Amino acid sequence: MTMKTRETSAASQTAKAGFTIDRRSFLKIAGFTVAAVTTGCQRAPEEDIVPHLRLDPEVTPGTSTWYAGTCATCSAGCGVLLRTRDNRPVKIEGNPQHPLSRGGLCAAGQAALLGLYDTRRLRRPWLADSEVSCEEADAAVRRMLAETRARGGRVRLLSSTVTSPTLQQEIDRLLADFPDARHVMYDAVSLSAMLDAHEEAFGRRVLPRMHIDRADMLLCFDADFLGTWLSPVEHAAAWRNAREADEGRMSHHVQVEGRLSLTGSNADERIALNAADRSALLAALTADILARSGAEGHGAEGSGATGEAAHETAAA
Repeated sequence: MTMKTRETSAASQTAKAGFTIDRRSFLKIAGFTVAAVTTGCQRAPEEDIVPHLRLDPEVTPGTSTWYAGTCATCSAGCGVLLRTRDNRPVKIEGNPQHPLSRGGLCAAGQAALLGLYDTRRLRRPWLADSEVSCEEADAAVRRMLAETRARGGRVRLLSSTVTSPTLQQEIDRLLADFPDARHVMYDAVSLSAMLDAHEEAFGRRVLPRMHIDRADMLLCFDADFLGTWLSPVEHAAAWRNAREADEGRMSHHVQVEGRLSLTGSNADERIALNAADRSALLAALTADILARSGAEGHGAEGSGATGEAAHETAAA
């Protein structure tokens, strides 16, 4: 009598908690479970694997093949070696024989391989908001170029920075048939300000090559040359060579910047300044160098409170 009362009390408490289930619902859940287990136990669909009927001479199944090239992730143009297996790229490394990279490669260059397997890449050319084949795109470009040549129109070719002499030669050959053709280079991270500055200062619109390994004293203003600035792989190797203590020489590196960077974290001294104070400090240092060299300089005015603060910072 006592046991029956306890069972009835437990059943009523379970019903009040909402855990009751009728026979029909139990059969539905059981049927769904059996169907899910049965579906998971099915065999995978069969696919026929057809081998290559005509293999390339340099391709051996299961054997890696290396190709030399140039990294296009940034404008530095470091030399790379691409390892492929069965015509699929699997690894990128720096080319030890390249004068810039010397076997090194930055993180962006290493990650460039993932872009080849991006599912959102354009698989075919697009023309007038629609996907077309390569043959149709070539025919449309030839037709438009012929019409432009017939009416004496202008041609503009837009691309990123071209570091390949072969590609540049082909572009020049293409534009040679048009008298008013121009090749416009555009990069997401532009170096045009540095090009304009060197053209104004030295008369040549070129990017400088920094010989950091030859410097005994390195003073850098807000340029993360070990991280992302200009040619980080080349600069990192040169900076390391300039700090070889075993060879009896070690350069002194001072970094002046507004925010902490990879280069600033590795410098011997780091001076945190905002943009206005950095400009004043640079002007004060320029005036001091010109005064010590005996030359009469220009554009090195550091007057006022900002200039005095810059002189105090430089003296410190």
